[in-house]
Amino acid sequence: MLTTLVVTLGTPVIAVGDTTTATAAGLDQYGKAIATGTVAWSSSAPAVAAVNPTTGVILGIAQGTAQIAGITTGEQAASQNITIVNPPAVAVGGGSSKGRPRAK
Repeated sequence: MLTTLVVTLGTPVIAVGDTTTATAAGLDQYGKAIATGTVAWSSSAPAVAAVNPTTGVILGIAQGTAQIAGITTGEQAASQNITIVNPPAVAVGGGSSKGRPRAK
């Protein structure tokens, strides 16, 4: 019998626009691994981190923190926090600062 649900994130910190996946593992009353059955996923802050309710794939939407929760059909639930950060700045350039000679 499933007594404990454990939620794990692929990574607890992602950048805006990146994804990671939440997974769930079940334990029985003796602490042994057991099938979880269907897990439904939700986010406490979908404007920060959206999660696919079926697959557990999380998309970073905006900077902040959200709680990603999984719940089984048997009502076992667990959650983990995820932090969404701004993506690193990308350097733009590579061109020459010298202009083209002017025509006379």
